[in-house]
Amino acid sequence: MDIDLKCALAFNRALLKGLAATSAQARHALDAALDEEMRVIAFDDAVTAAAVHRIVGEARAELGAVTGFRDRLARDIEQAIIDCAADLGRDQGPAEHEGRQLRSCA
Repeated sequence: MDIDLKCALAFNRALLKGLAATSAQARHALDAALDEEMRVIAFDDAVTAAAVHRIVGEARAELGAVTGFRDRLARDIEQAIIDCAADLGRDQGPAEHEGRQLRSCA
């Protein structure tokens, strides 16, 4: 049972992180849903509620950290656009840019 529980939690974490990475609206909806669940759990005994609040609080903090990748990716894309625009004045063909990878995706 311990393995089943750990697998279920791992899949749930991965799913939440994936959904949170899709958009700010998805992150907001996930955060609101977790907040609602925490309010429901608050009616349980104090020990259980405190443990759940700690775990869910950590998950909410991780979901907030997902935006870091999106910010890095946006900066990398912006830099790639600037680099390509700077190369337009030179006599370089499309082959010059093939194989370039964004740092965030490497």
